[in-house]
Amino acid sequence: MKKLNGKKRFPFKRLRIPLFLILSSMVVGLIGCDKSSTAPPYTYPEATLELLLKEDSTSFSCPEWAASGNIYYIASRKETIFELWELDPGTGSKRFIKEGVVGPLAVSRDGKIAALLENTKTVVVMDSTGEIVWEKEPEFLIVSLAFSSDNQGLYLYGEPGGYAPKPIIFFSLNDSTQVDTLLQDAGPFKISSNDSFLIYTKETTEGGNPIHTFYKYEIKTEMEYLILKVNHTEGFDINPVSHDLLALGKRGDGEEQFLGRRILLYHMDVSIGNIFEAHPYEESYIYLCSWSPEGERISIVVTPFIPGNPIIPLPSEIWIVKDIL
Repeated sequence: MKKLNGKKRFPFKRLRIPLFLILSSMVVGLIGCDKSSTAPPYTYPEATLELLLKEDSTSFSCPEWAASGNIYYIASRKETIFELWELDPGTGSKRFIKEGVVGPLAVSRDGKIAALLENTKTVVVMDSTGEIVWEKEPEFLIVSLAFSSDNQGLYLYGEPGGYAPKPIIFFSLNDSTQVDTLLQDAGPFKISSNDSFLIYTKETTEGGNPIHTFYKYEIKTEMEYLILKVNHTEGFDINPVSHDLLALGKRGDGEEQFLGRRILLYHMDVSIGNIFEAHPYEESYIYLCSWSPEGERISIVVTPFIPGNPIIPLPSEIWIVKDIL
């Protein structure tokens, strides 16, 4: 990796185009893209859903599973107070940590939490009590965060605005001079639990429809591959145990084509995917957040709504998706 202030060159890498992309006529059926009036009806198995957090006056967001099995999340009330909490999903017990922080969130293996200070671009790392032990103010808005597997560094993706490059950068938490740029122009990302690769996505449009293209970047070799191209997704994460398994939130069809409704499990090594219905209410949409540490459950944010034009969203809830492997 090259230093932030240095120039990094990316030689052309041969893209590994999976069968998933080549057989375009099969893609629509496999990933549940928007169906035309002549498309055959598709039905998908339903995932098991478990309600975790719901309150009439509070919205919940950014549920991030920790290695301990607990979940960290942001709670916000109508008066726009943002709070960081920890939840034990087994017992339901909750613990308040800190006020005035917002997502995205990341949790290290030794229990530190990365977040943003409210109304700023400042990234902070806190201990389990909420005490800030490290902070940085990059020159861009942070969209994605991830700790390194040794707990000593933080990966960030930021969007500076305009046509400026959108980098993924590594900051050492122990050495302020160690700042490395992995990619100059990337997108929101997730990193494998062993730091061997990351997956990032870019958004384009085709025929007026939003398209997300996913890339795999191998950190050690700096090789980059195109792995998946689908209609607009609603969150994604890499399985922490089976690293070839990618989970994506997917939009629905017809009248639901602009709402997160399903989960796509995509096996990157063999280019095969399975889809599950994952919306607990008919009038709701989902956003996929994070895998559990054992790699068998997924946390999602569910937003119920009152239908109409426009629809009226209700306070968001946190649910767990099970029985999809």
